[in-house]
Amino acid sequence: QGQLTAYGCNIKTRIGLHEVTGSFCAGYGLILLELVGGQKEADELAAKLNALEGVEVKLMTFDHA
Repeated sequence: QGQLTAYGCNIKTRIGLHEVTGSFCAGYGLILLELVGGQKEADELAAKLNALEGVEVKLMTFDHA
């Protein structure tokens, strides 16, 4: 949560998905981030998230030109 907060001004959209049932809440999940700003900030955030245990960053880049 701390890394996401630190880059809050670069995060346009954040969607979190995890399994929840009446008696179960998964301790793992998927977070989708839409970033704004420069590539430098995106690379820094990805590196910091990858350094966290249990986190694996995958990137998708869309060119809206």
